[in-house]
Amino acid sequence: MFNRYYRFTLEQPLLSLGIFLLLLFWGISVAPFNWNLSFESDSIPVDAIPDLGENQQIVYTEWQGQSPEDIEDQITYPLSNYFLTLPGVKDVRGLSITGRSTLYIIFDEDVDFYWSRSRIIEKINSLPSGFLPENAKPALGPDATSLGQIFWYYLEGLDDSGEEVGGWDLDERRTLQDYYIKPSLSSVPGVSEVASIGGFVAEFQVDVHPTLLEQYQLSTKDVLNALNKAQAEGGLRTLEYNQVEYLLRGNGSIEDLNDLEWIPVRVVEETPLYLKDIANITYGPAERRGVLDVSGKESVGGVVVAQYGANPKKVIEAIKQKIDELSPSLPKRVLVTGEASQLKIIPFYDRLDLIEDTILTLESALWLQILITIAIVLLILRRLRIALLISLMLPVSVLLTFIAMKLGGIDANIVALSGIAIAIGTVVDMGVILTDTIIQRIDQEDNDAQESPEHSSGLHFLEKRLQLVISATKEVAGAIITAITTTIVSFLPVFLMINAEGKLFQPLAYTKTFVLAASILVALFLLPVLAYLLFGQLESQFNAQKNNINSFFYRYIVNPIQQITTDRRLTKLINELNYKHFHDTSLILIILLVLGYLTRSWLPLGPEVSVLLQWIFISGLLLVLIGSVLKIITYYPTWLAWSFSNKKTFMCLPIGLLLFGLFIWLGFAKISVIPTSLAQAIGIDISKTDWWSTLDQEYPGLATEFMPSLDEGVFLFMPTTTPSAGVEQNVALLQFLDRAVADIPEVEKVVGKLGRVESALDPAPISMFENIITYKSEYSYDISGNRTRQWREHIKSPDDIWNEIVRQTQHPALTSAPMLQPIETRLLMLQTGLRAPVGIRIQGEDIAEIQEVGRQLEKVLTNLSYVNSATVFAERNASKPYIDIEWNREKLARYEMSVSEAQSWAQIALAGKETGTVILGRERFNIRLRFAKDVRQSPESIKNLRLDTPQGARVPLHELAKVEFRLGPQAIKSEQSFKVSYVSFDVIKGVEYVDAISKIDDEINQQIALGTITMPDGIQLSFKGNFENQLRAEKRLKVLVPLTLVFIFLILYIQFKSAAISLMIFSGVFVAWAGGFILLGFFASDFFSSVSFFGFNSLQELFGIEAVALSIAVWVGFLALFGIATDGGVVMATYLQQRFKEFHQENKNEWEQIANKPELVATHIQNLRNVGVEAANKRIRPTMLTTATTIFALLPLFSSMGKGSEIMVPMAIPTLGGMFVQIITLFVVPLLFIWREERRVTSLFKDYAPAQKTSQRKTPPPALFIVCMLGLVGVGITPESSLQAQNTLNTYKREALSSHPNLLSKWNEIASSEFQARSIGIMDPTVSIGVFAAPIETALGAQTARISINQSIPLPNSLKLQRLTFEALIEAREFGYLEEVERHFLEMDKEWASIYTETMRIKFLDLQLDVLNELTQLLTTFNSEGYSTNRKILEIELQEKTLDQQREEAFLVRSQHVWNFNRLRNAPITDSLIYPDRLETTVDLGDVVDGFESQAEWTYSTNHNGTSMDDVSSAIHQLNSPGIQRLQAIVESKKMELYLTELSRYPSLGVGLDYISIAEKPDQVGIQNNGKDAVLAKVSFSLPIAQKRKRAAIQSKASELSVSDYRLHAHLIEVKTALEQWNTSLEINEIQQTKIADQIAIIDELLSLEQQAIEAEQGDLSRYFEYLNRKLRLKTELLQHQENEFLTKMMGKSVLSPLSIEFIK
Repeated sequence: MFNRYYRFTLEQPLLSLGIFLLLLFWGISVAPFNWNLSFESDSIPVDAIPDLGENQQIVYTEWQGQSPEDIEDQITYPLSNYFLTLPGVKDVRGLSITGRSTLYIIFDEDVDFYWSRSRIIEKINSLPSGFLPENAKPALGPDATSLGQIFWYYLEGLDDSGEEVGGWDLDERRTLQDYYIKPSLSSVPGVSEVASIGGFVAEFQVDVHPTLLEQYQLSTKDVLNALNKAQAEGGLRTLEYNQVEYLLRGNGSIEDLNDLEWIPVRVVEETPLYLKDIANITYGPAERRGVLDVSGKESVGGVVVAQYGANPKKVIEAIKQKIDELSPSLPKRVLVTGEASQLKIIPFYDRLDLIEDTILTLESALWLQILITIAIVLLILRRLRIALLISLMLPVSVLLTFIAMKLGGIDANIVALSGIAIAIGTVVDMGVILTDTIIQRIDQEDNDAQESPEHSSGLHFLEKRLQLVISATKEVAGAIITAITTTIVSFLPVFLMINAEGKLFQPLAYTKTFVLAASILVALFLLPVLAYLLFGQLESQFNAQKNNINSFFYRYIVNPIQQITTDRRLTKLINELNYKHFHDTSLILIILLVLGYLTRSWLPLGPEVSVLLQWIFISGLLLVLIGSVLKIITYYPTWLAWSFSNKKTFMCLPIGLLLFGLFIWLGFAKISVIPTSLAQAIGIDISKTDWWSTLDQEYPGLATEFMPSLDEGVFLFMPTTTPSAGVEQNVALLQFLDRAVADIPEVEKVVGKLGRVESALDPAPISMFENIITYKSEYSYDISGNRTRQWREHIKSPDDIWNEIVRQTQHPALTSAPMLQPIETRLLMLQTGLRAPVGIRIQGEDIAEIQEVGRQLEKVLTNLSYVNSATVFAERNASKPYIDIEWNREKLARYEMSVSEAQSWAQIALAGKETGTVILGRERFNIRLRFAKDVRQSPESIKNLRLDTPQGARVPLHELAKVEFRLGPQAIKSEQSFKVSYVSFDVIKGVEYVDAISKIDDEINQQIALGTITMPDGIQLSFKGNFENQLRAEKRLKVLVPLTLVFIFLILYIQFKSAAISLMIFSGVFVAWAGGFILLGFFASDFFSSVSFFGFNSLQELFGIEAVALSIAVWVGFLALFGIATDGGVVMATYLQQRFKEFHQENKNEWEQIANKPELVATHIQNLRNVGVEAANKRIRPTMLTTATTIFALLPLFSSMGKGSEIMVPMAIPTLGGMFVQIITLFVVPLLFIWREERRVTSLFKDYAPAQKTSQRKTPPPALFIVCMLGLVGVGITPESSLQAQNTLNTYKREALSSHPNLLSKWNEIASSEFQARSIGIMDPTVSIGVFAAPIETALGAQTARISINQSIPLPNSLKLQRLTFEALIEAREFGYLEEVERHFLEMDKEWASIYTETMRIKFLDLQLDVLNELTQLLTTFNSEGYSTNRKILEIELQEKTLDQQREEAFLVRSQHVWNFNRLRNAPITDSLIYPDRLETTVDLGDVVDGFESQAEWTYSTNHNGTSMDDVSSAIHQLNSPGIQRLQAIVESKKMELYLTELSRYPSLGVGLDYISIAEKPDQVGIQNNGKDAVLAKVSFSLPIAQKRKRAAIQSKASELSVSDYRLHAHLIEVKTALEQWNTSLEINEIQQTKIADQIAIIDELLSLEQQAIEAEQGDLSRYFEYLNRKLRLKTELLQHQENEFLTKMMGKSVLSPLSIEFIK
């Protein structure tokens, strides 16, 4: 079937190509990019990011003039319960503000948007009678989402130059907005609504004077009835007159103020009383609940809301087109100043800018990926046709993906299109694997067949090419499909994500799947056709016409050139020209063109760096990386063979990387939980050690977050003011904010809004401000492309601009706000009800109690160090001032009035009542009836207003009602019918939300327990914010990621039918996983943020990447990595499996042969390794090429800095890091394969298995393994009877040697000298390139450029002297290290001896106390038998107390010495020790004395003239003192330096080569050598003319030699003196110890005699105590002598036989 299909498609290539061309045309027509196509296109809907909002509908209810409490109780609460019964409803959130109720009905994600709207409409239409107040009519909000507000604008008058000149009143602009602009923009397809904001809504206002009403005995009802009857329209009939038909119409409409003024209210004595007689009639502004301000000036504007499912990009483009159509018709006037002012629509928030920037970022990245891929393929494969085939994979696959997106309803945005970008490398991999297999077969066929020209064309040739293409495609089809399948399956968790993370990344999963599926189609069905055309039919035709082409070339090109030139070289060059030369030349030209275009498009170093440096950087980067790839391919067989022989050693590398990745991901503390617990179980707390703290600080683990924020280029500053503030005060505050922000130089425009727009989408109170702040980009460019920085010096990032905004807008009447952006804020407010990243929800029944708890929480949060105190804000919704009119029903009844009648009167008198509408063309104006302003302006005037009673009496309001002040809610929020309020806050930068919330929760519980926070009954607290999405996503990923890995393994198992092989390939997932975390850790390291490079202060500044937190975007990058991490292993394992199968078939009798001759096991294993190397080497080129293309294709994403890069870069980092490390799997898979094959053999023939080769290894660095530990055998103490004590002291010294900073620093000095010694050698040649600003005229032409190469040649013996100097310096530092070790060890010996002394003192005191205790018991016995021994017992107790005090002092002294000893061993001072019980050394006393005496007389002579030095006496060489040997080495190094300085007096030699580029002189054409480039060889000498300076340098070195010589002499004298003193000290010490020992023996006899006497009641206890104290003093003195003897021996040992240390060079 497969062969038949391919034969059909390959034999009908035009049909196959035609189908693909039609698909490509379709893909172009639906592409989301701005390609300015000449034909009609139906592009994919485009937006900046996916709509992450909840599936919600809005129901709003107007009830004019009612308080939030009434709205909540009578509308919001009943409707919430009513709509909760709808199917699919997840939550209902309510908001009750003055005159309006808003319900947010949130449905499950699987509920269709318009189905939910239809069900809500059904519910509204079926409301029971009396369910809501009479005038409250619920309505469904616009069919839009939270991201529907796509376009904001304001109206302003502009002059001819486009400058704002004003000239238009607020009411004029508002009328124009409401009745002309708004309807026009609403007609644009895809627009859900256009809402107005700001200005004044004009209305006709009838302000009645109550006194005039009373005077004329009129009531408010009379005036209301008169207004209701004053306006009427009527159509009468048609009238036919003089054969003409007329329409009769009665026009009773009100058209102006005059019509209102002449409305009759009553006729008094046949005199009409008109409305103007009792009221003031004006044209004025209605009450407003929203204000718009532009940079400190009030304005009028609107917001355009897009419909659900509409293409935002197309909608905005249509809106702009409509604005262009409207602009000429907008009014224009000439101002008093003479300037013309044309009213214009000016946008201040345009989502299209963000959309285009994000799409442009991704479009640029895609094009750069294609260009880089072309460059990589050309540079590595160096074949144009192959590069053409592979390069076609990308655009074709991408266009086919666009078709799938269109059919699947997947919108284009930065996240969805990133799925294509991160899959580009995998797409290329498929083409690389297939084309490389085809080319290898073609090359093999050509090499084997060696076809003659007549067989390189024709039907036979085409048939062979056809079969070759089919067989090559069949060979790799399974591997390709398996690799793609694992990649697709790796995104299974993304498909199964839900809620916000699902909406965000599911489009990415779809697009990545689409592009991978498209790559399979292209690789298996298009590339074979193209390969057959290029390498079959076209090559056949080319070979057939090659002779004709060559004949034409030589007849018409070569021969004419040879006839007109006499240059032999040119003639020879032309004769040698062939197809290969043209191919190579064209290849180089194409690569240069690609690199040039890549440089202009990419600009990885930023636009401020010159194009030349950009080109050098890109070229260098590509050459280095490609060179590395080629090196790996070249040396791969050698390295692989080595890994086969050293399997365990090599496997340490991937295992180490895996552990390192774990450390970076989870942190050292979490990884080391088990060893910490085990250590604590045995009583050791290793977590408090210095090395533990260092590792914990270096590897704290990666920070986490839900998603990185998208840089929208716009801030949304949302402070609030007190609920009591009125509109005018809030307008003043808003203008203050806008002016303050506008004064910041980095701010381009600021537009502020308070209150709400006329839309259900924005139910904000007037205390809430929203300032949209557009800031300038960091750099601007003029027409010439010159860049200018627009930010001040101290402004480095948008965060700094935000800090400036916060600082400039501080005001006592305003709160601060967290840093937010428009889209981000809309999503937050919809998902959580907050306008901050995180907050605490307070739920209860009493709004006052809720607010009080919020204030207490606000106080607690403000004092927490990890919370940004400026962002903490508890909602003050219960602090709105109220004036309540409480009607007295008893008094109302007395006047025959109902509450309804009284309320009706109050509404007209105080609030006003709309009594009609004035229609003037398109415009509509309400007529409002109310009392005059002066009588309703203050509470006192309101109390004195008189009511019209049915009896005709006029009663003051305060007699019928109680008018009083109170505080009430400004707004009431509810969720699931429960009242809620929020305390919003943000954490400081660097603190994770999850950790902060855990700490805050603990702090709140603690404060509740302490009583700082009072929690009334029924109050519940809960945290809300984006962290909920993070926790939910992490919890889901913990299940889905392992499940995905299992699926990947199952796919591998299905392909290879072997669990072992599947595990081998699967190991690549873990290695790549570690690589991703290692790169993430690199970005978080100090190295990345501090190391300068290429003119940038840090790598962070170069790449524009800060430390990346572990977000869902990063995990998506890891999922993408998991899918491609096995691709190379699949390709490698497929061929390994095939090749080993062939090997075993070729050696069918191998087991029988080995059984008969087991010594062939080693040969067989070597054959297996050879087959493994051969098979792996055959697949290394395509796998390395696929890895390289994947890495290079990610570089544009990795280095992108435009809008949307905040999401793309975190996804690219894990894949990039993983693919770098994934190269190791190209060794791991073959190694494990071979390991398995060898195990089969060695398990049966163990005795004949080849022995492991052992190689001599160099000693590791001293910090790990120190050779000088061997010298410790003869160091320190070796007690004759206590080997444990000796080993203990040696162990402590080993600890100090391997960890003490002083000793390690001395060791590092040796290492630095060794590295300096390695740098000795001939200096590198210098290359200089000079381009002359103006050509230099010479006889041969004009010199334009010069390239010089110069090499200095050192003087004879100079390199040898340098090497000897460094060797002497290294030797000096080695002995300096030994000297420091000996000094350190002597300090330890001193402290050790002191510890021993105090330990023995304690033992002596304990023994004496035991004796006294026995005496006490004896005397007590005597006392019981009648003897009087009380006085003696008291004397013994007194002596015991004295000894106890001495014992405590000994303990304290020993503790001090223990602390000092632990400090010397670099351990915690409280660490316990094994105390010594003896002090002895391995050096015999006689040996020490003899050694001292042998050095008694020395001779030392030297000549201190600075030029020579006599050798020291041979006696000195018998000493091994490190100090002496160090000084001798320094003297030797100074001698070498003196010789080197003397060599500088002689001339030095240099050679060089210059290449001079010379332009031809036009006036000397034909002259020989005219314009010919020149090459000059040169020899240079440097003459030391300044001999005075040279002599001074020589004298200085000679003086340094003399100083070193004197120091050596002085040190020898010091050593000699010390040895003599030590010898004398030992002799004296021995005499004194003998004397003290004799005295102790005598006292022991006296004590024994005295004790016997005491027991016989004849002794003297005081004398016994005297003997006892004398013995104790002698014992202490003896201990001191033993300590001195021990230290003297150790010091003598350090001179006579110090450490024996071997230094490995």
